[in-house]
Amino acid sequence: MAGDLTSRWSRLDVLVNNAGTYQKNRHLTKEGIEMTFAVNYLGPFLLTNLLLPILRKSPEARIVTVASSAHLDVDRIDWENLPTEPLYDPWGAYSLSKFADVVFTYSLARLLIGSNVTANCLYPGVVDTKLSRAAAPGISTITPEEGAQTSIWLASSPEAADISGKYFENRKPARSSALSHDRNVQDRLWKMAEELTGMKDHTL
Repeated sequence: MAGDLTSRWSRLDVLVNNAGTYQKNRHLTKEGIEMTFAVNYLGPFLLTNLLLPILRKSPEARIVTVASSAHLDVDRIDWENLPTEPLYDPWGAYSLSKFADVVFTYSLARLLIGSNVTANCLYPGVVDTKLSRAAAPGISTITPEEGAQTSIWLASSPEAADISGKYFENRKPARSSALSHDRNVQDRLWKMAEELTGMKDHTL
């Protein structure tokens, strides 16, 4: 995907990392990585870093990553359980992957200070999607159109042009978990992603 985009376009103004998965049972990628962690965290990490060269060519580029309030359920990280997650819990794996998305945004924004690229993340609400129906059947939801509003605002609003390194809910900055602000955790997850995606010494 990154190769296709970079071959067709000389610049990119907005990247919205929105694709995600919820796995009721433990599955591994062909590389031996737990699927939820791979899709929800390593995917955005790799795609973003591969697209940064053409994002930097935009006069004002924005990276928007869809996270979740589920990250609040992560109060500690079992590093020994990553990345294969032999001790698998569906909600735990999903929450951890979304926690990693928040942490990724903070690290990315810090590394992009002084550039033309901003990075923010958001909680869209509980949206009526296949994912939410699998994770929490019967829960009250909002429409995909409603759930997209904060992503659209962060991607296009002049008000959000100079904001970076924030977590949003309903188009307003919100406080993410205390653990997500731990620099040691941020650095360790970033380094893990570099190694697992083959981007070590190539990011940013």
